[in-house]
Amino acid sequence: MKRRCNPSFVMHETPELEKVLGITYGMIIYQEQIVQIAVELAGFSIEDGYSLRRALSRKNPYTIDRYTKRSS
Repeated sequence: MKRRCNPSFVMHETPELEKVLGITYGMIIYQEQIVQIAVELAGFSIEDGYSLRRALSRKNPYTIDRYTKRSS
């Protein structure tokens, strides 16, 4: 509620995040936002972004670790 009433609380690390998270006041609310962030910031393809989203939603540590090592 603080962010909606006072937009000065909203902090975006990069302009790309502002584009993706602007409607939700800087917070990741929707799973689609994970895909958009992976595509915009990490250079993932849309298919890889959806795979990452699926791994995060299922809390699959093996798959998440694979994507973490890939983006490093």
